[in-house]
Amino acid sequence: MLEDPHDLLGSWRLDRTIDDRLNSQRGCVHGTLTLTGADDSIDWFESGVMTWSGQPLAASRRLRIVRDGAGWLVTFFDGKAFHPWSCDAWVHHQCGADLYRGRIAVLDPERIRTVWQVSGPAKEHTITTRLRRS
Repeated sequence: MLEDPHDLLGSWRLDRTIDDRLNSQRGCVHGTLTLTGADDSIDWFESGVMTWSGQPLAASRRLRIVRDGAGWLVTFFDGKAFHPWSCDAWVHHQCGADLYRGRIAVLDPERIRTVWQVSGPAKEHTITTRLRRS
């Protein structure tokens, strides 16, 4: 189990699928993840192309992983809490009426997989991301 996210610093190839069960649609994102950091924080920057309903769209996301007492916390770039950094354990994030239940699995030093189950009044998604070191 990986507890220190500094071990993941560097560039990663990102492949994500979004399965929308309510609308029977599937989208994908292909791009890169770059993790850079200092002692107390790590910047998480994703950039790529999302294809949804056959349409390619530019996509990006910025997160931060920050020290939180003896552990780590994933935050949105504006500082709002997202979820604890906890590998191989389920974490939760309530976003309005939607519940995000996710798991980060570090498969080995070169591969990571995250899975988010999203449920809410208008959402039933599974979001699976596969990361491989560049």
